[in-house]
Amino acid sequence: MTLILRSAETSDREALNSLNETAAPHVDRLNEDHFSYLVEQGLCIVAENPLGKMEGYIILVRHDENFEAEDFRWFQESTNEPFVYIDQVVVDPEYRGRGIASELYRCAEKYAAQLGAAALTCEIRMDPLNEDSHHFHREHDFEEIGRRRSQDHDVLLMKKAVCEEPFVPA
Repeated sequence: MTLILRSAETSDREALNSLNETAAPHVDRLNEDHFSYLVEQGLCIVAENPLGKMEGYIILVRHDENFEAEDFRWFQESTNEPFVYIDQVVVDPEYRGRGIASELYRCAEKYAAQLGAAALTCEIRMDPLNEDSHHFHREHDFEEIGRRRSQDHDVLLMKKAVCEEPFVPA
């Protein structure tokens, strides 16, 4: 599999919105302000094939960001250790089962290691339960650390210790 990982750009707006819609109701919509913030801060990584077709994306947020998501704030208030929060990961339904999400998570773990973060954190919606996501996270060594009511839905709060060696450019 040839996959190109890069930071999202303003020109990716339409493709990101289309992918985002395929994941409803398991992820929140990307509104204009949220999207602009993600691009400006370099918090969204896209995975595309060599022909430029976006196959997936991941949104990563450092523990010290001024990020307004309620579940992110819960993690900020619940730990003193540095972490990287995975706000969303979405893979185009046409490309699921090909290791794209795993590659995006490897990228997330390397990013977290570079920052000196001790953990990756995320939440998974329980109503409706995203069984594929729950299984994926357990298979990638995430552990449930709690449950809570978030906005209008229940979520599983998950955490994984960072164990990747930081990427060192040649």
